[in-house]
Amino acid sequence: NNNYVIRLLDIIEDRSSVHMITELCEGGELYEYVTKEHNRTGRGLRGKALSPTSTYGDTIHDGDETRCAIIICQILKAFRFLHENAAVCHRDVKASNFVFVQKPSYVSGSLDLRVIDFGLSKFVGNWEKDMEHVDNVNSDENRIPIHPEDHRYMTSEVGTPYYVAPEVLTQQNEHHRMQSESTTRNEDNSQEQQIVGYTIKCDIWSI
Repeated sequence: NNNYVIRLLDIIEDRSSVHMITELCEGGELYEYVTKEHNRTGRGLRGKALSPTSTYGDTIHDGDETRCAIIICQILKAFRFLHENAAVCHRDVKASNFVFVQKPSYVSGSLDLRVIDFGLSKFVGNWEKDMEHVDNVNSDENRIPIHPEDHRYMTSEVGTPYYVAPEVLTQQNEHHRMQSESTTRNEDNSQEQQIVGYTIKCDIWSI
């Protein structure tokens, strides 16, 4: 389990729909939080002046940096779990796909985030090869070893403008280029050159 990925609690199916019941997150989106702070102060996350006894630092600048660090640290931990343990690429990483469990404030623990919206996500691990090594897994970590060299390359051009990695948007042109070049090579050489696509690193660009 990972504390920073939305928890699926139950699934209820009726005649027309499948309802996914997740944990309740009442704090709103990260995008709304940053936008609200920027509109109010003109300084992004630099909001109210913090008191010397504030949990988030002794000066306003220390507080701003600490809040940013807390948020980014959670996001990176979430994606380390998704990439290394679950072998899932989200492919739509953006500020509106992170929600706060409770209304964000200057109280310690109020900036707890969850990653949501896996509608464009994809399992990218080579399951058969990974399962061959499952005996080597530390049972305490409950982790399937995922090896980057075994990851399937993705080719779908999906994501959100301003967040999507550039390699995701070049797939169609690259595919046509590879097809045209393959006609000038022998079959063996062509097979070696037909790796087109992007990997889970596209999520890191978006972060």
